[in-house]
Amino acid sequence: MIGTQFGNYRIEQKLGAGGMGVVYKAFDTELDRPVAIKTLLATDSADPGSLARFLREAKAASRLQHSSIVTIHHFGVEGDTRYIVMEFVEGKTLKKILSGKPIPIDQFFDVGIQTMDGIALAHEKGVIHRDLKAENIMVTTRGQVKILDFGLAKMREAESANPDDVTVYKTQAGLVIGTVSHMSPEQAMGKEVDVRSDIFSMGVVFYEMATGAMPFDAPTPQATLARVLDSEPTPVYRLNPDVPPELERLIHQCLNKNRDFRPEASEVLSRLKAIQAAWMGGEQIMPTAIVGTNPAYAGAGGYDAATGLGSGDIRPPSGARATGYATRPASSGAMTWGAPAEAAPPDPKAKAMYKAVRATRIFLSLALLSLPLAYLLYFVVGGGIIRQQAIEGTFLMTFMRAVVVPVMQLVDRVFTVRLVSGGWNFMLLILGVGAFILRFLLLMPFESVEHKLRLRVEGSGPRRVSRLERM
Repeated sequence: MIGTQFGNYRIEQKLGAGGMGVVYKAFDTELDRPVAIKTLLATDSADPGSLARFLREAKAASRLQHSSIVTIHHFGVEGDTRYIVMEFVEGKTLKKILSGKPIPIDQFFDVGIQTMDGIALAHEKGVIHRDLKAENIMVTTRGQVKILDFGLAKMREAESANPDDVTVYKTQAGLVIGTVSHMSPEQAMGKEVDVRSDIFSMGVVFYEMATGAMPFDAPTPQATLARVLDSEPTPVYRLNPDVPPELERLIHQCLNKNRDFRPEASEVLSRLKAIQAAWMGGEQIMPTAIVGTNPAYAGAGGYDAATGLGSGDIRPPSGARATGYATRPASSGAMTWGAPAEAAPPDPKAKAMYKAVRATRIFLSLALLSLPLAYLLYFVVGGGIIRQQAIEGTFLMTFMRAVVVPVMQLVDRVFTVRLVSGGWNFMLLILGVGAFILRFLLLMPFESVEHKLRLRVEGSGPRRVSRLERM
């Protein structure tokens, strides 16, 4: 293909290949500019499904004129080859920029706001991307975001009055397409998708940007799909404590398995801008309080139809309007931000509960740590590194025997194999590691509750967070 002429376009080099086509860098000899040409594989030209997706990408992207969406210049046929000519984007994919690590918070806001601005426009135009992921987001050398690959895009309204043409652009319920790790639960189950599926996918991208990890990572696609449907991701703060609490809250709301509780693209964009403004000003943004009855704006923990608030949302002071809070009337489709108001006074009940849970978690953490240490120390004593006579009769030896001996007797009754060599009983080492894992699992619920209470206490108080505290 190198050196081939496609009308006014001369193919210069191959950029990459996907499941449906090959992308080349070319030169527009008429306008003297580099372009990218995506060709449909010859084997797919006769496949109605592949051809439909190829045509859909051209139609979907061509109707979207936005600085954050790659521009389509031309669609044509050269011999038996169908091709799309689009702007040539010089830069790196977001996936390559991340490389398994979180990006700085200021860069997060820059990339996130540009991306959501493009997605909000696509949704306004009735286009659902359905395959949003870090690999499909390019960042140019000047920091400009470009959303790529509308090959799986879906248009909410038909482009043609011909009933046969409509079937080309609509996807049947029950057909699962997209990238497993970024699929929304409804998309994974083959249900009809809407714009809220793109929000879930962007939640996955945001999570990766904030932590460097995937929220539902698993060894196989089947296991990943199961986690998308049934598991909650590790809280962002555990992987990156520098992420502002309200940004973490927004990410987890986008990842809500119930699409009714996910925000719309326009609201995600507005909240990102507000969080960025508060972060740049060295202030902690107030948690979002919702006025109205639309469940799409409720907290990730649930929705109260009587108040229009999620279970994790902070309510405005009694008798006051939501000035300074993010509000959305039920009849309105946009998010409005009031002028800054004084922070609500700290909730004494939440503060007391937080201290109690934190103290309990610390006590349990230290108490449970003694179990694996008892096995490991007994292992060392048995190996002869520490003389048993040195600690015989002490509380330490008494405690070790009380913890280790009954379990070892049970193990000897159950297993016929003894992992003993030269006085070293390696079963003690295995049990010690198992005790460490058990300790971690037992502490998880306490850590989760403590984190939620901490966010409530920090969010309700007038505390200001300085830049130095974030470093």
